[in-house]
Amino acid sequence: AVAQANARRLAARIGYWCGDWLQAVSAGSVDLILSNPPYLDAADPHLPALIASGEPEAALRAPESGLGDLLTLIREAKGVLRTGGWLLLEHGWTQAPAVREALLDQGYVEVSSERDLAGHERVSGGRVP
Repeated sequence: AVAQANARRLAARIGYWCGDWLQAVSAGSVDLILSNPPYLDAADPHLPALIASGEPEAALRAPESGLGDLLTLIREAKGVLRTGGWLLLEHGWTQAPAVREALLDQGYVEVSSERDLAGHERVSGGRVP
């Protein structure tokens, strides 16, 4: 609801889909996917405090040492991005090398990571050739 209100206010051309990750999105239909998926490992020491502060656990914790949802998006995004489309993913500050490797393994090009204000690599992405 917040995203839709912001899009209306900004007159942005944004589509919204409801589904399990990208399964509800048509093949080759989008230019950009920007996601902040769950990326914390179940053993992350910060997880209990985040849950106690009101964050839903499902929005924070991911399987496969926190990489599971990131890897799913990397695989599925190739099918819905147009040629030249970008996938950008927020991730944990230790996960950038694994995310870049997965992007390269899936054939993305121009793969790179960006640092946050603390100097940690927190967003990685690549382009579909």
